[in-house]
Amino acid sequence: MRRLLSAIGYSLIIFSVLSVGIVALYLYEREFGANGFSENTGDWANFATFISGTIGVAAVVATLAAFMITIKQQQALIRQQKIQIEQADGHQQRLNAYQRASSLLPDAFSALRHHLDKSLGEIASDESFAAYDMIFINRRYRVCDFYMSDDVLQELMSEDLKVQNFIGHIVTKEVYRFARFVTGILQDAPDLYDVIMLQLVSHMDVLRCAMAYRRSRSLQEEWYLISQFLRLPKNYEGLSQPEQAWQLLGHEKNDEDKS
Repeated sequence: MRRLLSAIGYSLIIFSVLSVGIVALYLYEREFGANGFSENTGDWANFATFISGTIGVAAVVATLAAFMITIKQQQALIRQQKIQIEQADGHQQRLNAYQRASSLLPDAFSALRHHLDKSLGEIASDESFAAYDMIFINRRYRVCDFYMSDDVLQELMSEDLKVQNFIGHIVTKEVYRFARFVTGILQDAPDLYDVIMLQLVSHMDVLRCAMAYRRSRSLQEEWYLISQFLRLPKNYEGLSQPEQAWQLLGHEKNDEDKS
């Protein structure tokens, strides 16, 4: 359609120039050509001036019009190419997301389950535990115990603030990293949400608690982005007890965390 309009535009320009030329020649011949061709060079000079002032001007205007049409065509072509490039990039991003979901996501789920089944002693070194005077927390507690057992969570909340920060960090770090990885996939392929959530349904409580803890400890823009794509609450206050407790733990920072 655009090519047809351009062809019509160019045809109108050519027709207009020819029409102006024919009319100009007709008028000149009627006014000054009664005696036939002149042998006076001055008459030919006047004729050239007349042609330049009529057909020449029309040709210049036509050239400008053709130039404007060409510019618009080029701009339209550039816009179309830009759209095609963006579509191609978006398609490639979706393909990459599908590949990550099929090849890396199962391993990420496996790593998450393995992390949740680890004991604190497997995650942190003896030196790390020696640096904190823990009253209630046992090194044999598994990571998942802090999410699934109200008693263990209450023990953590009864510990010193530094112990809370230490345990909270090592317990939620890998869960948050997993959430960030999944968000990267969903950013490029939002249509995979239902598929991923179907696999993640048994870990949603863990994910929500970890996100509640990280609410005030992670980059705000990143945290809200993860919450948006995973469709998680922006604030866990007033929700279930574990989530509220984890958000409260996340807000409690010692001087080292604040620095």
